[in-house]
Amino acid sequence: MTYDPYTEEVPFAEDPHALAARDLESELREVIELIASAKQMPLSNSALIPRDEVLGRLEDALRVLPEEIREARWALRDREELMAAEMAKAQQLMDQVRAEAARMVDRTEIVRQSRLKADQIVADARAEARQLINQAEDFIDAKLGGFEIVLERLMKTAHSGRERLSAQVAPPSVTSADAPLEDFLAPAPEPPAPQGGGDDSFFDQDAF
Repeated sequence: MTYDPYTEEVPFAEDPHALAARDLESELREVIELIASAKQMPLSNSALIPRDEVLGRLEDALRVLPEEIREARWALRDREELMAAEMAKAQQLMDQVRAEAARMVDRTEIVRQSRLKADQIVADARAEARQLINQAEDFIDAKLGGFEIVLERLMKTAHSGRERLSAQVAPPSVTSADAPLEDFLAPAPEPPAPQGGGDDSFFDQDAF
């Protein structure tokens, strides 16, 4: 009689819900223990193995095997999903670090450019102020030079006028330095009395 494990009834089969809690390794170990503990036949190396029980255990192992494979597949998929999630988190963190570094570089470049611009503005302002100061100094110097020329001319004119005044002859009472102060302050002398009478005593200014 040929044994068909898929058609023959297995009397020792356990409940499927109970089998779900048992793993493949435990099923195989029970089969090994069952064979190892089988009674040996006299004068032979053969052993009496309960066929139905062994087949039942193997059938249980076959039923557990797809579940084990399915769990392994789920574990592998979960591991891959976990690794993908962790890789995504790591990539996101790296992107944030790169973005922050780029922002810091941008801020540093902006600060550097701002300082250069400020230094250039200050330098331009100083150059413009120096130019204005030089122009003002040149303008004032030119004006002072013009004033100096005018003053020299005025001084020459005043000096020439003084020389002309000095060249004129003044009255002794005015120009003589040796005349006493009393003579300078004394009243003028009376004019001499006219001599003769009549009309000759009349002063005729045309006679002089």
